[in-house]
Amino acid sequence: MRIISKTKLRAFWAKHPKAEEPLNAWHKTVEHVEWANPNEVRNTRALKVDRWVW
Repeated sequence: MRIISKTKLRAFWAKHPKAEEPLNAWHKTVEHVEWANPNEVRNTRALKVDRWVW
């Protein structure tokens, strides 16, 4: 996944400090991933959250 900038993430966690750690973990997980299809996204362990609907 190509992430252009962390600016929006930083702005969000400035308002919601508890979000910083999970967003940094997400960023670290996805910054070097090359998914071929939506199933690969769903199967990424670090992205499995019960509330997400794909």
